Amino acid sequence: MGLSNLVSGANIEFIFGGSFDPVHIGHINVIDKLREKCPGWPIRLLPCAIPALKNTTTASFAQRVKMLGIATEHIENLIIDERENKRAGKSYTLDSLQSLTQEIPATKFVLVIGADTFKSLQLWHHWQQLKDYCHLLLVNRPGIQTGDVKKEMALLGFVCTKNIQKLELMPAGHYYCLDMEEKDISSTGIRSQLHGGLSVEQLMPCKVIDYIKKNLIYSQSE
Repeated sequence: MGLSNLVSGANIEFIFGGSFDPVHIGHINVIDKLREKCPGWPIRLLPCAIPALKNTTTASFAQRVKMLGIATEHIENLIIDERENKRAGKSYTLDSLQSLTQEIPATKFVLVIGADTFKSLQLWHHWQQLKDYCHLLLVNRPGIQTGDVKKEMALLGFVCTKNIQKLELMPAGHYYCLDMEEKDISSTGIRSQLHGGLSVEQLMPCKVIDYIKKNLIYSQSE
């Protein structure tokens, strides 16, 4: 199942990966901010099949892809890329970046991550090679200090840019910090609330909630 209305031949793409277990308003807010910041830059959602650093997912890959499709059906120039479910073993972002580079070598990639995630990047599979395949966009998180980000990014080999538009002209290995209103929403918290029968109407698109209830995902009977 591939959901795609991505403009082909783009010189640069955002890649927004994650378990999306489930997708929530926080994810959608990031997507909306990316589209506001860089209109016309395609967004490639990359759901993880088998997390390398986390426990296994609750919803199946097919269910998580379906929820992503429901939540983003109104968004243009976006693709849900299922390549990580087509590889055996754990899902490594670097593998996806390498395969994308082979498929569309003229395109630059901007990997979108939460600013809290940068602290674990040195645990990623062959993290030393990330700078050779992508730029990074760090979405701010509460309590993250600018000095900590600069120090860690330097260790990873990424160079800061204050102008996101310049990423399209630069070789891989640069990073940009994106400031946006932060909301304390997590998939873990949502799963807990759903399992307890609590309302999540303010945290997720209504159509996604309907799909979850219909398929008894994250319910007490799961």
